[in-house]
Amino acid sequence: MVSGNKEIRERLSSLESLLGAVSDGEDVCNLVAKIFNLEANMEQIQESLMEEMATMTSNVEMKPHRPVVRVPKPKSFGGTRSAKELKNFLWDMEQHFVVAKVHETKKATITSMYLVGDAKLWWRTHMVDDANAGQHKIDTWDRLKKEMKDQFLPGNTSWLARDGLKRLKQSGFVQNYVKEFSSLMLDIQNMFEEDKLYNFLYSLQPWVQVELQRKNVKDLPSALVAADAVVGKTNMMVIPFEDFQIIMGLNFLRKTKIVSMSHLEGVMVMQESNPYFVPGMHPYGKGQKKGKMGIIYAMSLEKGLKRGKITYFATLINMKPDKNVELPVGVKDIWSKLKDMMPSKLPKRLPPRRNVDHKIEFILSVVPPVSSPYRMSPLELTELCK
Repeated sequence: MVSGNKEIRERLSSLESLLGAVSDGEDVCNLVAKIFNLEANMEQIQESLMEEMATMTSNVEMKPHRPVVRVPKPKSFGGTRSAKELKNFLWDMEQHFVVAKVHETKKATITSMYLVGDAKLWWRTHMVDDANAGQHKIDTWDRLKKEMKDQFLPGNTSWLARDGLKRLKQSGFVQNYVKEFSSLMLDIQNMFEEDKLYNFLYSLQPWVQVELQRKNVKDLPSALVAADAVVGKTNMMVIPFEDFQIIMGLNFLRKTKIVSMSHLEGVMVMQESNPYFVPGMHPYGKGQKKGKMGIIYAMSLEKGLKRGKITYFATLINMKPDKNVELPVGVKDIWSKLKDMMPSKLPKRLPPRRNVDHKIEFILSVVPPVSSPYRMSPLELTELCK
């Protein structure tokens, strides 16, 4: 303040030197008084500003820091006439509006941006029809939900779900049956708990029903949990194939999470709830040699190929007389039995062709057959030709 007054006095003195002495001294005193009043007002304003800034700083420090959350975009709706698809879409949009803090007047417009396919075509047609008829357009969220439910929500959802329950049967894993049953029950709202439990147990396989009855389940939630934890049995076909001791399908390996452990002579089932090791079994026993191999005739092989069966055929190639090759047991036995029938050298040419005598010889005192010749049905002939 002292420095400010000093500067003002210096400026006044410089003005007086330039303009000359002021004739009236009262004007100068009034001017100085006004300047002092302005300086006092400036000090008050500055103090109030400092107080406001201090208050704002304290509020900012007391307010907790909120991390910026990226709101995920909901999935689009393509107009599928499915109660689950439509209800999930409307639920996702409502949650998106809450997190993004969307105003009520913008909800209908934002929802229309997530419509694709048939749903977008329905929206465009509805907007054009309302404009041509002079009706009020859809601009509220509640009205848009009502219009979409009237258009895409099937009216017989509960009946379709009940019909699906009648056709539902356990044909594979229990976990897949539990998943399908739970999905159908989402569309049925007015069913008693006892009826739900009965429908669930009725379509299960008998051994699973006995297992759940042994656990004394009383309601559907406990039955679902107990059925999901049931450990069942499956059939596997083991075929000895030289280096291959077992053949399992990819679907079976994916569902049961099986890992083959050849050094332990077994497989490991890597299920989270119940991992265990299944030991393997040798088809001929440990330390025993294989017996005689079965012979596959050419006619049997041809029938198998015609019927589309998977056929494996093995043969010996590149046999050298000066090299000892270990033969399979079955082939070695056949060669030893047929040793005298095979010539040491094959003929260089074919034998001469013989003339065929087509004469029919009649035998005396023989009565020809009276019965009609046998005629084969087309179905039997087709089966024989396979």
